[in-house]
Amino acid sequence: MIRHELINFAKRFVVIYGLAMLATYLYCLFLNPNCSLVVVEHCGRCILASFIADASSFVYFSNHELSTREWWVRTAVHCAIIESVLLPLGYIWGMWSDFSGAAIYFMIILLIKLCVNLVGYGKDCAEASDLNRCLKERREKRN
Repeated sequence: MIRHELINFAKRFVVIYGLAMLATYLYCLFLNPNCSLVVVEHCGRCILASFIADASSFVYFSNHELSTREWWVRTAVHCAIIESVLLPLGYIWGMWSDFSGAAIYFMIILLIKLCVNLVGYGKDCAEASDLNRCLKERREKRN
């Protein structure tokens, strides 16, 4: 089980990092075209932010299947954790300096969170479909 969770952690990390880099590109392209980033420094910061965002998903771990209500509560807690950690880091790193910059950074974090959840949902649906197909084949073999 731990191996499976580590693999999921690595997959989520790659998705989060990729989306963070895409968001950086789009932000600079449309909202700050004169921006010049120190690439290595920015990539390192995105790696750290992606790791923090992914590591904070520990709030979803449970010994039982989460109910819909439990999932929504944990999602709200997870959003609060990543926003409360990444917003100050973004300010310290100079990614925003005023209210509008903070609002944009806040929305980018939420958008990345939404995309990661959608990717995870799609993966879960595909796994459920495979399991259902295997169960159906097993039932047909018995009959």
